[in-house]
Amino acid sequence: MPATGLTSPPLRELARRTSSGTDVTLLWNERTGALTISVRNHGTGAHFQFAAQPDEALHAFYHPYAYAAAQRLPRADAPLSSRA
Repeated sequence: MPATGLTSPPLRELARRTSSGTDVTLLWNERTGALTISVRNHGTGAHFQFAAQPDEALHAFYHPYAYAAAQRLPRADAPLSSRA
């Protein structure tokens, strides 16, 4: 019997790592195929996400601050509340 009203979220966690109080997660959207890197620094409260191309996703996952800087994304070390 199929479940009604229950659907799995379109985002799948492909990888997660933690280093020095920073969690980095690689997410995949099943519907669109888009890849997202999510970074949360528990020490500073900073959290940001950015899209990554499939051929750059692992580099972005292992080096999110460098990748974000190279892509000219908003400052990765600033808490979301301080960004305009």
